[in-house]
Order: sequence, then structure tokens, then C-alpha cells
Amino acid sequence: MENRPVHRITQVIFDLDGTVWDSAPGILSAIRHTLGTWGVPVPAEAELRGSLGPPLAQMLTELGVPDHEVGQAVTVYRQHYAAVGEFDCAIYPGILDLLASLREQCVALATATSKGREATLRMLEHFDLSRHFDVIEAASMTARGSEKSEVIQAAITQLGPTTGRRLMIGDRKFDIEGGTAHGLETVWVTWGYGSEQELAASRPDHVASSPQELGRLLLVSPAC
Repeated sequence: MENRPVHRITQVIFDLDGTVWDSAPGILSAIRHTLGTWGVPVPAEAELRGSLGPPLAQMLTELGVPDHEVGQAVTVYRQHYAAVGEFDCAIYPGILDLLASLREQCVALATATSKGREATLRMLEHFDLSRHFDVIEAASMTARGSEKSEVIQAAITQLGPTTGRRLMIGDRKFDIEGGTAHGLETVWVTWGYGSEQELAASRPDHVASSPQELGRLLLVSPAC
């Protein structure tokens, strides 16, 4: 891993949960409700937070929901999350300034999130973030959703060709592995939900410990 400067960045793809905003309170509430509905023991807070990041169906299965019932569980989760959890969320300090600065430097921005598309759109509008992104990609609203690498690929396709550098920014191995699989430079942010062990195993190209440090990596050479 190297914290070397990044030059001629033209496209940046952001994960959302644990990267742009802290959505853990609302997500954890919906997880507890869903596990309780299925009579599945609810893990301790630290274990629950460590489960955040993968596609929803995968996360619920790993937490103990029977595989053949996970489609129903996804529906229960999304209903609860839409009713009480979506806006129980806070944008990390410094992120808004970073997004605005990237736009000023003509960097095209996209999202690639495992959150369902409908919730993603509502939350981006609620927090007035939609205007910062040229492309919004999120998980399919089908029961099984989408693998993170598929969402990243969709974002790349929508952004279109570039002669500059593309980066994937995220806080979990799914972001780093998905970005690497598609030839993107990757940045792990330490303020999210991933552990130090996961960081070491993921081997991102760069690490940022704050939005300000991320800005120093990204805001080097304007794309326009």
C-alpha cells in the first residue's frame, strides 16, 4: 500500500455506507428487526457493525437467516428501513467539501453501493447529494440484489471511456476487490466499517484516514 499522489484523475467512484455517510444506526435497527422477526439471535453491536457492507441478501444469510427465506427477509428489512431507518444517517464531516472540490476540478463522480437503488435515490435527494454525482449506481431491488463488482462495472459503463485515472473509494473488501477486478486504483477509507485485518488482506493502492487526507490524494491535478 502506498500513499503516493494520484495524478490526472478524471473519474472517481464512491461507495456510500461507511464512506460518504454513516448509515449504521438505521441499518442496524433494520437488521435487528429482521433477525427478531425470524427468531435469529442478534449479535453484539461490534459484530453487527462488522457485517455491514456486502449485498443485503448475503449479509442476512451470514447473520443466520435461512437461505430459502432470505427473499422474504430482504422485503421485511427494506420495509422497516424505509419506514424508520433511511434518514437515521449522517454525512461524514469534510465529505461535502470534498465532493464540491472534485466537481470544481471537472472530475466525474459516481456511486457504487450495495444499498438498494430506491433507498439510495431517496437518501441522496434527502441529503442534497444527487447534484454531485454524474452517475448513480446501486444494487438491484431483486431479492438477491447485485454483487458489488457488478455495481462497479455498471458505474464504469455509465461514466464512459477516459484517458485519465479511475479510482474506487470504499471501506470494505468488496469495494477494493471489485475495483481491482475492473482495473481501478483503489482507496480504503479508515473511518468506515472495515477492520484493520480486512484492510491488510485487501491490499488497496492507497489508504486515507480522513476526508481531508482523501482530498490530498485526489485533488492533485485538475481534469479540466
